[in-house]
Amino acid sequence: KGMSMNKLLNKLALFLIVLSLFLFGLGFYLDNVHMTVYYPKPPKEASTHIDVVKEEIKKEGKATSRFRIDETKNIEEENEKLKEKIYSKYGVKVNYGKETDTSPIANTNMFPIVLNDQIKINRALQTIEETLEKYPKNMFRELDKTMPMNITLIASFTRTDVTGCTYAKLRQTIIYIAVKDKTDLTLYHEIYHYMENYITSRGASFVTWNRLNKKGYKYGDIDNTLSYSTTGKDKSYFVNNYAQTSPAEDRASTFEYMMEEVIPSCLKKDTPIYYKAKYIAKSLEEFINSVKKEKNRYWERFI
Repeated sequence: KGMSMNKLLNKLALFLIVLSLFLFGLGFYLDNVHMTVYYPKPPKEASTHIDVVKEEIKKEGKATSRFRIDETKNIEEENEKLKEKIYSKYGVKVNYGKETDTSPIANTNMFPIVLNDQIKINRALQTIEETLEKYPKNMFRELDKTMPMNITLIASFTRTDVTGCTYAKLRQTIIYIAVKDKTDLTLYHEIYHYMENYITSRGASFVTWNRLNKKGYKYGDIDNTLSYSTTGKDKSYFVNNYAQTSPAEDRASTFEYMMEEVIPSCLKKDTPIYYKAKYIAKSLEEFINSVKKEKNRYWERFI
């Protein structure tokens, strides 16, 4: 009996060790944070995305030519309608104002600051609608079935260099967007993190990704000479220095450039970043059904 009890206890101990390792791994994967840190484009390159004009909101409170506000209507009501339209069309929930969870984001010790400016909210909602239009039909609904996501608009983060953050918890992903002058670019970056989390949960692997970097390179070793944003060189290995912080940030930053309006020179055929873009596109096509069905994928225009 003593031997049987010892065997049982040993098996139980082994089971508890395996279970704890599984739960730790699950938590590490699903309860994670990715951020967007702003890096300027190369100074000698013309802007290649739809820039928000310099004076986005005139002093009298009217929107500029890109962002239209009907002054005869209540802007708060208009924002609610636009929010409902986005959800109805794409299945994506947008939160702002009092709906914002102001708790610290995971273990970052970074807090979101609530956005209450209705004109800025209106501008951001219009940008979200324009941005989501560029993704394959029903893609967000497909991902939402197993990995629900919402976009939360905020004024800023307590860390001022951060413009966006994707917080993936066990059953919910929150994409925080600081409403500034590059909202569309931040959205591209953070939505890619969401997409990558999804395809990784479906079996996607990036084990060969490092082969696309300079031989011997290690993430975290920031080298200005390897970044397109600092050198303007077509054959750079990274779009910016933030891409050098980790493989996941490298892919999200590269995807951001793939969504540009006009081809950045670093995406010309046979450049290192071109091959990274091809790798990303192939991974998304393989694991997302709605992407497979889409013939003209917006992010593949340049590759």
